[in-house]
Amino acid sequence: MQSFLSKVSYHICSRHPGNLADVCIVLPNRRAGLFLKKLLPEITGKTTWSPDIFSIEDFCVHVSGYRLADPVGLLFDFYEIHKTIEGENQQPFDEFLQWGQLLLKDISEIDMNLVDAKALFNYLTEAKAIEKWNPGNPQLTEMMKNYLRFYRSLYDYYHALSKQAEIKKEAEKGHIFRKVAETIDDISLTLTWKKIYFAGFNALTVSEQKITSTLVNSGIAEILWDTDDYYLSDKNQEAGHFLRKELASTGKEHFKWIDEGFREVKKDITICGVPKNLGQARYAADVIQQWADVSKTENVQETLTNTALVLADENLLFHVLSSLHDQTPQFNVTMGFPVKFTSACQFFNQLFRLYENTVRFLSVDQNQPKGFYYVDMLKLLQHPYLNRTTENTTLVATIRQANRVFYQTNQIEALIKNMPEQPGAVYSKIFSNISPSPKEILNTFAFLINEFRTYFIMESPPGNDGNSLIEIEYLFHFSKIITRISGLITQYQSINQVKTLRKIFDYIVQTTRIPFEGEPLQGLQIMGLLETRSLDFDKVILLSVNEGILPSTSFGNSFIPLDIQRDFGLPVFKEKNAVFAYHFYRLLQKAKEVHLVYNTEPDELGGGEPSRFIYQLQQELPKYQAQHKIQEIILNLPVPNLSAPQEITIPKDDAIYQKLIEKAGTGFSPSAINLYVNCSLQFYLKEIAKITEADEVEETLETATLGNIVHKALEILYQPYVSQILTPDHISEMQKKADQAIAIAFADKYSGGDISFGWNKLKSEVIINFVRSFLAKEKEFLKKFAQTNKSITLLNLEKRFEASITLPDDKNIQVKLKGFIDRVDRAGDIIRIVDYKTGLVESKELTFSSWEAFVDSAAKGKAFQVLMYAWLFQQEHPELAPNYTSGVISMRKLSEGLMNFYIKSDHRGESGELIGENQLVQFELMLIEILNEIFNQEIPFSQTNDLNICKYCDFSKLCHRNN
Repeated sequence: MQSFLSKVSYHICSRHPGNLADVCIVLPNRRAGLFLKKLLPEITGKTTWSPDIFSIEDFCVHVSGYRLADPVGLLFDFYEIHKTIEGENQQPFDEFLQWGQLLLKDISEIDMNLVDAKALFNYLTEAKAIEKWNPGNPQLTEMMKNYLRFYRSLYDYYHALSKQAEIKKEAEKGHIFRKVAETIDDISLTLTWKKIYFAGFNALTVSEQKITSTLVNSGIAEILWDTDDYYLSDKNQEAGHFLRKELASTGKEHFKWIDEGFREVKKDITICGVPKNLGQARYAADVIQQWADVSKTENVQETLTNTALVLADENLLFHVLSSLHDQTPQFNVTMGFPVKFTSACQFFNQLFRLYENTVRFLSVDQNQPKGFYYVDMLKLLQHPYLNRTTENTTLVATIRQANRVFYQTNQIEALIKNMPEQPGAVYSKIFSNISPSPKEILNTFAFLINEFRTYFIMESPPGNDGNSLIEIEYLFHFSKIITRISGLITQYQSINQVKTLRKIFDYIVQTTRIPFEGEPLQGLQIMGLLETRSLDFDKVILLSVNEGILPSTSFGNSFIPLDIQRDFGLPVFKEKNAVFAYHFYRLLQKAKEVHLVYNTEPDELGGGEPSRFIYQLQQELPKYQAQHKIQEIILNLPVPNLSAPQEITIPKDDAIYQKLIEKAGTGFSPSAINLYVNCSLQFYLKEIAKITEADEVEETLETATLGNIVHKALEILYQPYVSQILTPDHISEMQKKADQAIAIAFADKYSGGDISFGWNKLKSEVIINFVRSFLAKEKEFLKKFAQTNKSITLLNLEKRFEASITLPDDKNIQVKLKGFIDRVDRAGDIIRIVDYKTGLVESKELTFSSWEAFVDSAAKGKAFQVLMYAWLFQQEHPELAPNYTSGVISMRKLSEGLMNFYIKSDHRGESGELIGENQLVQFELMLIEILNEIFNQEIPFSQTNDLNICKYCDFSKLCHRNN
């Protein structure tokens, strides 16, 4: 079937056989004009003057004598209007941006539809006044007054913007269309064309209707409609909503043209549901490759020239380009590549975040920036631009290990002073100022662009030239963006804060695309839905045919409520949905093979539902023409069996066994043995394979660090009194020095950490409270204990104890056992072995009904630890008869005192809590049994069956048990 543009070409050439120079052709967009320019010479068959071909927007700009305003410059001009109108009540530019763009859009819509702006804004003001009216309280608050004053001023904004356009002869699109529509009678007298053809239109705005109807009625113009009987004749088909109105006013005999594509062109339509956006892109790539393979013996380029891959959601472009097969023939991307998806944009966004956060994190007492946030620094340093162009591995590791959250410039200079000259210059430029002005930030951006560009040109490794050229292209476009913003800063005084600069930068980036090079009229066409207007393709793949995307449920916000829009003739949901419907059916009407692809997976905003256009097509098209073939397929990804994860086991081969022997020489601590008992795989990964988490800055005090600080502070306080009898006076002296000891402990265990604000400040207060409360409780205990005519002598602090066990087997393995005991003292004639805990400990965790209950308990970790400490102490002091208590003092339950290990069935001492020789012998047998299992090569390391242990395991992701 003849394409629409081909029909237009024959129609025009037949009426102007001699010369097309006096002809003007107006199309919905520039893309259609490009294809038309190719067709006309083929039809004329001779050299002739080309007609003037415009998009409707270019046509109105051409005949109006106005320039189309730059959107960013227009925003700044609009802000100057805002300052004039509001005076002292003016808002900062970054706040104005939040609603200024919205008001400009509303004004453009008003002008495009020739609405009486004054009447509309007056009506809107009255509606808002009624909305705030409260008969019971006639007095308006100051906020209500400002609210109504703003709506009363909207027409002032409109009027001032129109007046400025008249002076500068530069305006936004709506104003230009209104100007042409209101003066079209005069303009028509000055036009030099003998004939103007408006071709391929559907939903004309009121201004476009007036322009075209005036020119048609004067005999200068003719309208060539692009429609199909399928949706034009059916009153229920929203795709024909606007065209039916034109048909009614024009009359069928004068209405050109009504095609029969849906009746005459037999269609093979595949409706495919695919999970996720990447799945859609890969499906499209596979279909395109199949088309190419089928045509291997033919001219593949010619086959794909009449093929379109259309993206209803243009955010799929990146997925599509990355999914196309290497053998895909030539293709042309019409929409350009969004710069927001480039690596350069990611870098500059991260750089912005670095500077923004220096403002966000202020010193509480001085209201000054605390410095560069380490997270922002690490993200920036690990970006491919800095990672690739500089050697910064040591710098990154230093920041991770330093435990510093914020960095001042002098501290960063100290880190980079030994770096090579060029990387040092790059970093010095980035980190030279904690609070740079917008101009200084732009200068930094320009400097970095030049440095990166130099690297990619001169120092790119061989074989990576293609990637380097792409990066250079990215940097070129960002250089243009920076130059443009610099010009705005020079021209206007509104960009005076980092957050304002960021919003302008984001606004420009969102609307900037990098054009693709190539032959625009050959090969596969990858395009957006709006670009398909007036174009016909034999084969079509349309992606994202989902409800909410096609048609869209998001038409942007507006100051004008829906009912007022409808009352004043502005397009609302019904009209906008009709436009989407027309584009959808118009794309399909002459296609032979069609793939409609939708995403089957819902996201956080909904989705997963095919467009209602798909349902309409399935129900209505076969009734209209039974020869069409429609099939539906759903592609699913295989669901992994998460209920039965594969067990992970590590056999003890000779290499691993050798590491176990080495471990026997360095020693097993109580925590290592507990680790094995809980999960032997975790023991292997941590103790044998030595797998640890990457060093990370401890931004917030972790539980382990909090405990280490408390331990260190108590060690500092008690150290002068080792081998002495403790008295309440000693504790009084410690209480005076407690804060100093805590400060020293912080410096030792949390060097570089900031405890002046946030969670760290709260946790530092917890540490202070722990130490002070412990000392107070200790003084109270010593006073009461002295009343029994007994004393407490401090024997050891934070001392390492060691002992060895020879395993009873043929290999005669000697295993070292070790442990640091927080405190050993003698209370009367009883040795007390004390372990401090900053976490919560219950006495029931240390108390068991019998030895068998202790051995079989799944929660014996703390009891095992204190019992092993008693065993180690006894091994080092065999001369002492076992007369020990061994237990825990919990900082969270100081009222409990020393909670001892206790076997109820073994009553020794007054309270039955003494550890005797029999218990130590049984414990040694228990140790030997565990060690024998560790060194048994027949027993592999394996995962625990207790999933509660996995909740806090560092390796749970590795084991797939992190859900």
